[in-house]
Amino acid sequence: MGRDRVVVVIPAHDEAASVGATIDSALAQTVPPDAIFVVADNCSDDTAAIAVAHGARVLETVGNTDKKAGALNQALEVVLPQLDGDDRVLVIDADSLLAPEWIETALTVMERPGVGAVGGLFYGEGRAGLIEQCSATSTSATPGTCCGVARVSGC
Repeated sequence: MGRDRVVVVIPAHDEAASVGATIDSALAQTVPPDAIFVVADNCSDDTAAIAVAHGARVLETVGNTDKKAGALNQALEVVLPQLDGDDRVLVIDADSLLAPEWIETALTVMERPGVGAVGGLFYGEGRAGLIEQCSATSTSATPGTCCGVARVSGC
């Protein structure tokens, strides 16, 4: 029997400059995702076209006025019914990068008893302090290394 599916969801509002690199970092995983969805939220740039060119499926929001949360809610209404109960959803910002082993490590951590979610410490470019690292948006993340501000069970 194969592993549970991993689906990446990337909410994006006018992220043409960075979404391609984010998708590429997901595709370069040691355990690649089964699908990547970019949620193009009221974009006025080429975010959707760039996402498709990099191999992602694009979901465009309709009438969203609730920013990222609204975009994610609309996307999850489409994505979740396609998944089984043990499949995994990874949400990553469109201006973030994953370390190459992120999904592989996250899946290993998720096998621990009592673990229902994993998170990562985000390292920002040129940011030295913990708060700066935790709030950085152009980042690389490694699961199992949790930020003290956003610690989750199992880390």
